[in-house]
Parts: sequence; C-alpha cells; structure tokens
Amino acid sequence: GNRLWFSSFNHGIYIIDHTQPRPMLVIRLTTDNGLPDITVYATLPDNNQAIWMPHNNGLSQYFPAENRYVHYSVGEGLQ
Repeated sequence: GNRLWFSSFNHGIYIIDHTQPRPMLVIRLTTDNGLPDITVYATLPDNNQAIWMPHNNGLSQYFPAENRYVHYSVGEGLQ
C-alpha cells in the first residue's frame, strides 16, 4: 500500500503516507482514539483487511477502513 506503519514504545502507532513529496502523517493511533496501550510491539496485516498489534494490555485487531478495534486480553484467554 501507500502507507507505512511504525509501532513504538510509549508513543502508539504512526501511519505515514510516503507517496507525497514529503512523507506525511496520516494518523497517530493512541489511547485517545481507541488503542488500549501506547507501547505497541509490532503490526501485522491479515487477509481480512485488519492489522494485528500486540501491546502491554494484550492484543488488538484494528480495522482501518472502519476505524474499529477488537481487543483481546487475559479475560479472553490470552496468557
């Protein structure tokens, strides 16, 4: 795609559009817009247009087209 995803320690996820003459921040995902924790260890796309991201509070599945999260934690069986 046209976007780069950068996960970070203590700053959430930065989504950058690299097709512009200067790379441009599209959005920063943080606890302010639904991410359960701002330390994200990785981002992994799946075949269903979702992005999986492990973080300090568990695992989240993010659907960018809908700006929607599904969160998984110890309560859902993560160990």
